[in-house]
Amino acid sequence: MKFIKSFERIFALMILSILPIMAQEPTHFLAAGVAHDPYETNKFASGWVSYDVQTSGNWYSVSTVNLQGPNSSLRTGFAYLLLSDNGIRLLGFTDAGLMTGTVGPGNTTTTKGAFSGGGALTYDLGRNVKFFKGKNVSAVFAVRELAVASVGAKPVFEFGFGKAW
Repeated sequence: MKFIKSFERIFALMILSILPIMAQEPTHFLAAGVAHDPYETNKFASGWVSYDVQTSGNWYSVSTVNLQGPNSSLRTGFAYLLLSDNGIRLLGFTDAGLMTGTVGPGNTTTTKGAFSGGGALTYDLGRNVKFFKGKNVSAVFAVRELAVASVGAKPVFEFGFGKAW
């Protein structure tokens, strides 16, 4: 009888230890969209794509490509999940990489270091909108301060859609 009681306790602990895993955040997220750069002549002529992989706990590895007219940048960095509640997620992020194109005085073609940091807000449409039910599709809004070496920093506003798995 003592053996059965011990087995029941072990089984209950196993079930309780699995519950947090079942409620975990997605481990992968792929998103793409358009960006608004208030300092460019054609303010919506840019696009972006970002791929995020959960590394541990609330930490994510982030890789982003921005295409803006004659310029493009490839950056990698990390994000931290600050809030996750009822289909809404708030992340803070920073990344670094390279930007190539016509940047800086004289619009010469060059490659420079690019750095950014900001926040992203995602809204899980798959959880909250009937049409997307069960599809893990999210709307994404991000604000980043993008800095290019020797050129300066500027805010960029991004909107798009993503898929989690």
